[in-house]
Amino acid sequence: MTPPDIVILVAPRFAEKAVVYCLSTLRQQGFIVSLVSVTPGQVQSRQGMNLCPDASLSDMEALLVTAPADKCQLVLLAGGADCAATILADPRAHDLVQHILQRGGWLAAMAETYELVQATGLLHADWLDRFLRQGSGVEMAVFVQQIICQLG
Repeated sequence: MTPPDIVILVAPRFAEKAVVYCLSTLRQQGFIVSLVSVTPGQVQSRQGMNLCPDASLSDMEALLVTAPADKCQLVLLAGGADCAATILADPRAHDLVQHILQRGGWLAAMAETYELVQATGLLHADWLDRFLRQGSGVEMAVFVQQIICQLG
């Protein structure tokens, strides 16, 4: 597997429409996007849709090691409060985000995740300029365009 440009982290009860839209649009734009779940196997959205992720957090260490040092990467936290809480409770997710940010990458968070990101202390003050947040009322298409512009 090729090291991804973008890692979309998902967990059970993810925001189905937002994740599928991001995954599809970013891949159409030519980015290498990996859908990564907290656990291996299928993951179910809050609307009941099952997705089969490309990898789990357990697989990510090997992919990160093979990424060239100059490769700009982004981690996108899927929306849905339950989903985000599950992701942010996993130390491997913190390790992944910190690894990407330390290498000059980005962290992006869909709606309903910002307060949880703040509460976990995941985002250090010196990384705030590399954090993209889908603000309240911001359409998903606008947010995805911001991601494209940052990585483009």
